Amino acid sequence: MQPPGGGGHCHRQRVVGDPCSDEAKEKIEGCMKEETADIDKCCPILHSVIDDSCPCWVHAKLTDRQLAILYFIYCDIDHPLCSTADQAI
Repeated sequence: MQPPGGGGHCHRQRVVGDPCSDEAKEKIEGCMKEETADIDKCCPILHSVIDDSCPCWVHAKLTDRQLAILYFIYCDIDHPLCSTADQAI
């Protein structure tokens, strides 16, 4: 398990297949709480954790599918390149 920040690796973009970190999951879940969510504040947060991360995109959909779709559209979050199984979610 790598420490937060990549464990000394050069800054690299996440690649398909990288796991969605616990920190990223917490950010996604915090934004998906319908009663407390501020969509304008959450857009940059969601972009930072979901852009190019299929596992985080899937986690958002599993957390609250309808709300995730709303956020993806409102925040203009593109669907990352995922495996066929992930795309079915």
